[in-house]
Amino acid sequence: VLVGTALVAEGTDCLYRGAAKWAADAGRLVLGFLRGDGQAIAVDYCFVTGTAHYLVKTGFRPDFSAFAPGKLLRAFRIERAFDEGLAVYDFVGDDDPWKLEWTDTVRSTVTVDAFSRGLLGWIAQAADFIARTFGWVGRRVRRRMH
Repeated sequence: VLVGTALVAEGTDCLYRGAAKWAADAGRLVLGFLRGDGQAIAVDYCFVTGTAHYLVKTGFRPDFSAFAPGKLLRAFRIERAFDEGLAVYDFVGDDDPWKLEWTDTVRSTVTVDAFSRGLLGWIAQAADFIARTFGWVGRRVRRRMH
């Protein structure tokens, strides 16, 4: 279902797998599937914490796009989140046009990076700067540090 997305892309797949393991161990992972003809045609990768549902990644099979599988899954997941007593359904990320079909509320997100003191922290900070500035070179350095 999600071939070609960051969930399965080299370099980010381990991030999403690690986050999924953490969330599953903490009872916070929610995977939503819409199935047709015995196969997944849309999927959501989400976290639930407190009273909020966070849609981290979503995807659908393009050959089913005429049936709007993403919209069907979204409607079901939003309804389910509120039926479960959650107060917030957060689409996470940018205010993409497809998200604004569901809401007119947009919130700003602030990212804070923290690095340890000392040589390793300085190297991590430098790798982060390089990744943001020069793309793949910095990401490769950052991966090697792990």
